[in-house]
Amino acid sequence: MAFNSRGLGYAAKGDYDRAIDDLDRAIQLDPKNATSYIGRCAARIKNGEIDQALNDCNQAIQLDPKNAMAYANRCAALINKGETDQALSDCNQAILLDPKNAIALHNRAAWYFAKGDYDRAIGDLDQVLGLDPKNAMAFNSRGLGYAAKSDYDRAIGDLDQAIQLDPKNPTSYTGRCAALINKGETDQALSDCNKAIQLDPKNAVAYANRCAALINKGETDQALSDCNQAILLDPKNAPTRFGYQ
Repeated sequence: MAFNSRGLGYAAKGDYDRAIDDLDRAIQLDPKNATSYIGRCAARIKNGEIDQALNDCNQAIQLDPKNAMAYANRCAALINKGETDQALSDCNQAILLDPKNAIALHNRAAWYFAKGDYDRAIGDLDQVLGLDPKNAMAFNSRGLGYAAKSDYDRAIGDLDQAIQLDPKNPTSYTGRCAALINKGETDQALSDCNKAIQLDPKNAVAYANRCAALINKGETDQALSDCNQAILLDPKNAPTRFGYQ
């Protein structure tokens, strides 16, 4: 149990490699503990190891078929893999087993968002925030949902909250930058994109959004440099060519 607990602690701090190492050892010592597989599944998702994560969640469900977190995490892994029908089924199963499972609700919101069903995504995120009013990622996700609906004032309000709760998450700054661009508040948008790039110099969306803000400001040379950098970082990212997000 000590390795399991320490592994989950490392995961909570974002140290996923150490988390996986400890959870490997926990599983070696107790291969029938579903919690260790669930924790390793979540850490592997964060590390981009989706197939291994799915194997872990499958094993956890085999060991404990009524474990809501195993289904919630497998939903997230399946969304990352693009297997959206099975993902929704798993999120629904997790919520059926535990209607107050904020992670399952947040993951289902991500599914709705990917499908363009922003109203249902926002509805699930409303529930998450009802359960956990200080959930920075839920404010971030709901803000992006409002932005997708062109409700930029609500988007900015939620992203303000996300940044207050977690000022080191670049995604909230890139999202607020885009919303501010759409409202014509270019200087504030540039400040947010600068902050996002400071936090994550390899964030293609931050460069793409700053490119758009600089175009609006008439600073075309720097805008071109930023768009080129965004494409260099993520050649398949459409917003680097066609707009901001």
